[in-house]
Amino acid sequence: MAQSKITRLTHKPPAEIEREWDAIAFVREEQILQGKDISFSKVLLPAIVDLSTCSKFDRVIDVGCGLGFIMEALSSRSKYLLGVDLSGQSIRLAQRRFVHANHVHFYHGSVEDFSMRSALEKFSLAIANMTLMTSTDLDSVLHSVAKLLQVGAHLVFTITHPCYWARYWGYESEEWFRYDEEIFIEAPFKITGNVGDLVTTHVHRPLFQYINSLQKAGFCVEAVKEPFPPSDVDAEYLSTWQYPRFLAIRCVRT
Repeated sequence: MAQSKITRLTHKPPAEIEREWDAIAFVREEQILQGKDISFSKVLLPAIVDLSTCSKFDRVIDVGCGLGFIMEALSSRSKYLLGVDLSGQSIRLAQRRFVHANHVHFYHGSVEDFSMRSALEKFSLAIANMTLMTSTDLDSVLHSVAKLLQVGAHLVFTITHPCYWARYWGYESEEWFRYDEEIFIEAPFKITGNVGDLVTTHVHRPLFQYINSLQKAGFCVEAVKEPFPPSDVDAEYLSTWQYPRFLAIRCVRT
């Protein structure tokens, strides 16, 4: 990916991020349904499933559910499953696959808004797959998730690895990049072997910021994974992984 296409921003409103994911929803659905996104199917989804093995699935909330593919993988274990996402287009596409699943529900909006509307609803597990690094206000999101969880409930999430993603996407050497700063970054959306014209925005945050924000929200880290693809699919990537690209964490609501 050409470095000139990667832009540092001072901020981006959530409404603009919503429009970005609305625009990419159909492309994203095709990528996953056709197995083009190897990282989703072989790295991220297995990490989520593994870290949530010991969790309670009575009431599950997927924060930033997108097209609902994580929800689909967890649906058979869940008694009540709610997906929350800013992208209305993504939710509309997800709902088509759950028309006969009465225990699956969706909310179009932010988790902050949902937590204020549903103060009495408590969940036993929260999932956030590749969501926290797209959230414009990390503290606000984590406090809202904590408010929705029962004491002792788990938050299982994946993010782009704060230590290595800048190297993988090629902006580590940009003069504006500093590891220890929070930086809004707009870049073409890509998966292995596929770079399109659409853009998405993520926020680089140092690892210590994630840990501190989790603690402030009332979470205690229980398990950490730096998942790698299994050896039998390594050849499907254009280059061998020399370092982890993602970080997966399970926390408990204290």
